Amino acid sequence: MILIGTITDAPATAVNVTGDTGLAMVISRFVNKKDWIKNSVVIGG
Repeated sequence: MILIGTITDAPATAVNVTGDTGLAMVISRFVNKKDWIKNSVVIGG
């Protein structure tokens, strides 16, 4: 049982981290509407 947990822990963590970032982008899209990426990226300092 410990072996199964050890094998699946790294991929599960990677999916969790990627999912959190993706979900944050989707929420930003809904909250800030169409130009959310333009408003959040600072170009030229």
